[in-house]
Amino acid sequence: MAARLYSSSSSSAAAVVGVKPAAYEFVASVIMSMVTGERMAEEDVLRFKAITEAGLAAAGAANRQDFLPFLRLLDFGRARRRLAGIAKERHDFGQRIVDEYRRRHRRRLAVAADDSCSSPPRRTVIGDLLRQQESSPESYADEVIRTVCLVASLVDAVLRDAAAGGGGGGTVTLRPRLFELVLNVMLRAVTARRHGGDDARRFQGIVEETFAASGAPTVGDFFPALRWVDRLRGVVATLQSLQKRRDAFVAGLVDDHRRTRRAAAAAAADKDQKKNGIIDALLTLQETDPDHYTDNVVKGIVLVLLTAGTDTSALTTEWAMAQLVAHPEAMRKVRAEIDANVGAARLVEEADMASLPYLQCVVRETLRLRPVGPVIPAHEAMEDCKVGGYHVRRGTMILVNAWAIHRDGGAWGSPEEFRPERFMDDGAGGVVTAVTAPMLPFGLGRRRCPGEGLTVRLVGLTVAALVQCFDWDVGEAGAVDMAEGGGLTMPMATPLAAVCRPREFAKTVVSDCF
Repeated sequence: MAARLYSSSSSSAAAVVGVKPAAYEFVASVIMSMVTGERMAEEDVLRFKAITEAGLAAAGAANRQDFLPFLRLLDFGRARRRLAGIAKERHDFGQRIVDEYRRRHRRRLAVAADDSCSSPPRRTVIGDLLRQQESSPESYADEVIRTVCLVASLVDAVLRDAAAGGGGGGTVTLRPRLFELVLNVMLRAVTARRHGGDDARRFQGIVEETFAASGAPTVGDFFPALRWVDRLRGVVATLQSLQKRRDAFVAGLVDDHRRTRRAAAAAAADKDQKKNGIIDALLTLQETDPDHYTDNVVKGIVLVLLTAGTDTSALTTEWAMAQLVAHPEAMRKVRAEIDANVGAARLVEEADMASLPYLQCVVRETLRLRPVGPVIPAHEAMEDCKVGGYHVRRGTMILVNAWAIHRDGGAWGSPEEFRPERFMDDGAGGVVTAVTAPMLPFGLGRRRCPGEGLTVRLVGLTVAALVQCFDWDVGEAGAVDMAEGGGLTMPMATPLAAVCRPREFAKTVVSDCF
């Protein structure tokens, strides 16, 4: 995206772009060039965009069974079946990338054999992985290679789609693209099947609907006698419909794997020679312990894996850039740190993060001030207990307000202010490793979000790249709208749009990635 923005505007010209697309687009340029050395075809961009957008449908979907346990006896409409379509197509998409690279590589070797003056082929991540596969086929199976390539392909697809936005500014929406990245990594681990584009688009629709529905309060959750109010409002019908669509998707996913396993067994295939996804592992456990690993258990595990934390990276990146645009002094400090430690000869890399402590503090302060999960998902008390002098009965729904805890004046000085310096270790010049004040953007304890590391790394690298290559300001808007949106997560109510101007070296450092 950086190269396209640079070429579409002069060094003095300004263009209004969406920060979300800019962030993801920039990282895409680096990763895709390292992995394949090729750009994605337009039809592949559109296809993968549809797959990933649809895949978010399951994330954050409200489940009445969590609040009304007796409904677990009734599986409303097999809604989980719909997860099947996306995972299958995603698997095949990644396999095709690996296969196409192999074909290109063989052609290049043939040309090199006939032309002694030809230059050596460019080194790429996928090439290195395939060479490693030759020496260690079990450790570098196609499944491993596909995971790396799918991430890069997704990022590159976002880059091309953003540049195609027209208007000279390359405005696209980054948030769903970040969803795609995380979801596709999860799908690679869970499945190894191809899914149709129609299923992907339906999955996208589920996500958009469930984010809105899951964040809406329901009277019946807190006053069971008034459940009829939710029915009159249509809340019950909406949640049941979403649950039905989710269940149908995941059921299809599981059924497809079951058919494949049966076909392989009938053909006396050696299962040890094929690396399968988590679903296959669950089906193997089901064969040994069918009473415990029922279809509902298998589908439930798959749903948890696919719905956990897909939007946190996108929303946190947007909030971090919004905070920097709204606080130019903090932006200048991040820029100075990057210029001093990375320079202008290359793009910032993940290995540079250790030498960018202020940037890390910006990410942590963003997570404190704008936790994308403002209320930690509901838990139930396992036994009677006392908390803060209050008697909590067994089975009571527990909601933890992380947003309020992070803004507690008794724990945080000037809690409403954006001050990354609060996380700086003044003595060592690094980041404070242990914070005494309570901070739980990803929860705490055994139920802590496992995607924390991914979010922190991705947000830091993306913000660093944007600040390194562009000058940012609010433009004619005059101020950044920091209003918080509603729903299961906490997005910006108004997507961030800012004026960015490419720095002199932006085109060069981005061109070096291709």
